[in-house]
Amino acid sequence: MVVERVKPWWPYLEATLFVGLAILANQRYFPDHPGYRDLPFSLLWVPILLIAGRYGTAPAAFTGLLCSLSYFYLVSLEQFMLGSFEFTGNDKVMVFSFLFVSLFLGQLYDRVKNRLVKLGHEHEELKTQFENLHLHYESLQLANEELEKKVVGRQTTFNSLYEMARGLESLDEKRLYDGV
Repeated sequence: MVVERVKPWWPYLEATLFVGLAILANQRYFPDHPGYRDLPFSLLWVPILLIAGRYGTAPAAFTGLLCSLSYFYLVSLEQFMLGSFEFTGNDKVMVFSFLFVSLFLGQLYDRVKNRLVKLGHEHEELKTQFENLHLHYESLQLANEELEKKVVGRQTTFNSLYEMARGLESLDEKRLYDGV
């Protein structure tokens, strides 16, 4: 869905609300899995998919950064409370994948949006060209009708002159002389 004309701060507020809801859901329903760690799906992916697929690169990058920081905070806070801080390789991959996927999807959205805008402009240009061609066709039709009328008028004039000349040709000299 291409979103046009939103307030510039709205995507960032929406991203913050989505990530906040994902964090609350994590703490309420999955207290033993901070940051949805060791679960098959992390709800932190949902804001990335929604924002990147709706607003583009900049809000998607903000959402990816917000999800990365949230994941880091949730995982490190739990481990800090337990007295040890250990950020594993999987956690690092997760943090960077939030950023990478959000940027990738945002760029993908921007390219699709730019292509749609370009196709819209091309459509308008083609529509204008077809309208111009139609007007040109109609004017040529009118000119053709006028030309046919002139040709028919000239043809009848030539026919009548020819008939008059043939009539003069069939007259005898004697009758002409007597008539004069």
